[in-house]
Parts: sequence; C-alpha cells; structure tokens
Amino acid sequence: QAYVVALERNSVDIPPPTPTVEVLVRLAAAMDRDPLDLFAACLRVRSRHVVLVTDVVTDETLAQAVGASGADECAWVWASSGASVPTAARHRIDLRRTAGTSYRPARIRQALQRELEHLGDLRDEELGFVFAETSAVMDSLDDPSVLLEFEQHWGQVVDDAAQRVGADAAWNVCVYELDRVRHLPDPVKAVVDLIRCHDDIWSGDGASVLVGGAATREVLRSLRPTGVRSAGWRSHVDHLVGELHGVA
Repeated sequence: QAYVVALERNSVDIPPPTPTVEVLVRLAAAMDRDPLDLFAACLRVRSRHVVLVTDVVTDETLAQAVGASGADECAWVWASSGASVPTAARHRIDLRRTAGTSYRPARIRQALQRELEHLGDLRDEELGFVFAETSAVMDSLDDPSVLLEFEQHWGQVVDDAAQRVGADAAWNVCVYELDRVRHLPDPVKAVVDLIRCHDDIWSGDGASVLVGGAATREVLRSLRPTGVRSAGWRSHVDHLVGELHGVA
C-alpha cells in the first residue's frame, strides 16, 4: 500500500520510486496485465536533452543540428507562441497560451501535457521537441535561475508528458538565442550551467552547426567579457571545455 501511495503522489519534483522485479510482477497480476508490458514501459529510453545556442533558428539550422547529431527520423513538435512553424516540424504547441506573465514550473508542466493532448492521437509516435522560446522567457525573468533550475527536471517532464499520450520522446531541444544570452547578468555561468544539465550542446550560426566540445568552445569564445584579452580568454575557455567534456 505504501508503495502505491508513493506512486500516486509522484510529481516532477520528487523522483518516482523504482519498482523491483517482484513489485512489477505483483502489480501486473493485480491489473491482469502481462508483466512484459510493464517491463517494456520501464525500459523506455529517455529523450536526448540538448541545448541549442544559435543566432537564429531556421529550417536549415534545425535540419543541420539533427543531422550532425545523428538523430533518427521522428515527428518534430515545435513549441512556440509565434505563428510561423519550420517545415521540418509536424506539430506546433504553445506553452504560453495560458501561462500568464509569471513563470511557474507547475503551470508550464500542465501546459505541455494539455497541448500534447490537443494534438490528437499520438500513440506510438516517436517525437522530437524543439522549445524555441526558452531564451526569450529566461530573458524576461527577474531571476533567470528559476528557469535554469527547472531545466534540471525538464528532461523527465517531457518524457513523462509524451508517455502519458502514448508516445515516446526521442529528442528534447531547448533553444537559446546567443544575443539574449549575452544580455544575461552572467552569460558565461548561464551557458556552463545549461551544459551541465543537458546531455549535449549544439551551436549554430545559420550556415553550420557544431556539436559537443566544439560547440561549447565556439559559444564561450563569443562571450568574451569586455577588457579580457583574447589569448587569455581562449585559454580559459579551453580549460572550461576540458572540464565540461573531458577533452583538451
């Protein structure tokens, strides 16, 4: 009973309890289900949570980023309040439709679930998400750390929302525009924090896309503070890249 209560009370802020094989078999028997069905649900691969830092998001940028990363074919869901949707995207959702002026993680989580349910039957779909307005939202906050903290949970939030509509989330791309990042109180710390809570980083300039350590180096070098000499900054960036990616 205590285990089922823990499941029922689960939220994005509290990791769900991990079931043992014995518990899965007993739950399956109680629900008259095949235990293998529950095992398959537990073994779903989580989405690849990526931060994309780019000058502008275009069809070409998205296509190049996906190609450079080796992403498989999936149905792309474009999350934006704007009317335009890249041709690479199959669906559009708007997480700010009823979000109000304040940023509340619980409200955003509810909006994602509601928007996916409104798309219709997504059962057995493999979805790739692009959250195109992340940096615009962060730029509007008095305390950007609220969004950065929620990024720690965002991968699980997206995976759970997709599973509730019978789909699988393959990719989860959070887009940050470089110019908006530059205007943050501490843009370098923001980028480092973002890299640490994502599985990978992509960077794009409209013509080409870099991934991994090369992307981190490109983004951080472009954020050189005023008054810092370029040679010293390159050395500092190389140190950060080695720390974040384990490469020289």
